[in-house]
Formats: sequence, structure tokens, C-alpha cells
Amino acid sequence: MPRKSWKSYIIPSIFITVFLIAVIFTSMQQRPISEYPDQLSPLNSNDFVIAGTDPLLQVGEANLGDVTLQFPGGKMLGRSGVYKLADNNAIFTFTRKTDLLNKIDIVGPGMETARAISVNDSFDKVVEKYGDGYVRSYYKSDPQTFDAVYGKEQCIVFHVTDNKVSKIVILHETAKTN
Repeated sequence: MPRKSWKSYIIPSIFITVFLIAVIFTSMQQRPISEYPDQLSPLNSNDFVIAGTDPLLQVGEANLGDVTLQFPGGKMLGRSGVYKLADNNAIFTFTRKTDLLNKIDIVGPGMETARAISVNDSFDKVVEKYGDGYVRSYYKSDPQTFDAVYGKEQCIVFHVTDNKVSKIVILHETAKTN
């Protein structure tokens, strides 16, 4: 019976080593901790309107034409359905088939929610305007940085760092066929 050479063990050894490294990295990854309230604060359709727009832009109802009319200085990012403002304060995401606005990422000052919250506001102001019925999601290693999620499928997410709002995401899911 022929004896296997040491070269025939290299590929299985490399495969096993890579697999073990992947298992170690996966086990070391932190998982977010989510704290749920007894009851979620209610959101209504007016909460998905962007303050200061005329005519009103409502997430879930406005389309690409409505947004470009309000914010003509932006540009589409390829064929992705994403419209980015020139001042980099907001990113609008549209459904592929119907061009309905289904998400706004507010990443800088100058645009606010229907309840007058904008980037750099204190989280205390968010709780004052929206209530304390939100899901708090954070990593154990940095509890001062968290997401406060108001609502369920239609939701508003405030990303908070050291008690200051650093990003706002207004999300209004539409039917899966869009």
C-alpha cells in the first residue's frame, strides 16, 4: 500500500484552519442587545411627512418627481433608486418599479421630522416629542451609542451617540412587489 506524502495533507489542513478561524471570529462578534418597552409609542401617517416641504413630502406616498421638485440639486446614484442631495444632508431611496419614496436617511442638519427633530438634537428632545415607547438596540461594549426605533414596519430610527441624534432614518415599507 502506497504511503501518502505530506503534500496530500496540505489542502485539508488549510481548509480546517480557515474553518476554525471563521468559527473563532463568528463567536467573538458582538450581537446587539435590544430592549423592548411594554408598549410602543404610536406613530401616525403625519409622522412620515418631511417638515418644511411644500407640497408635503410623505414617505410611502411621494415619488421621485416630487422629491426632485423639492430638492433639485441632488443626483441619482446610478440605477440604484437612490437620490442623494448635493449638500449631503439626506439620501432618498425609492422602490424600483413604482419610484415611491420608501426611505429617507437624514445624515446632517437642515432637515427635520414632522415632530421637529433633526440631527444634533438631544435624545431627551426625541423622548419629549415621541415618547418613551421605543426599542433600544445597542452593543454591550458601547451602550452610549444606540438606535431608538419607533414603530414597526413603518418606523423612524434615531441613531444616538452620547445623547445626540447623529442620524435619522424614516422607513415606510411598501408591498414586496414594488
